[in-house]
Amino acid sequence: MIIDHSIFACIDVGKPLREKQRVLVDKHNETRQHADTLNVGGGVSLWPDMQNMRLTRRELISLTMLSVGLMSITYSVFGSIHGMLL
Repeated sequence: MIIDHSIFACIDVGKPLREKQRVLVDKHNETRQHADTLNVGGGVSLWPDMQNMRLTRRELISLTMLSVGLMSITYSVFGSIHGMLL
């Protein structure tokens, strides 16, 4: 089977793809130029009334103690059920 390439010569299939690529590159360059004005870490808050999303020192200590306590309880319950394999 012989394909006559002269039929496809008048159709430039790559032009729309090149145009899309150019638009994406332009958008990327524009975003890079304005990167210092972006609010990193922003977005939609699940709790709009909450102004400060950081943990306080007290919350951090209580969370750490709770985690260590839960791990200790899990370790001891596992040991009592399965024997001390660890």
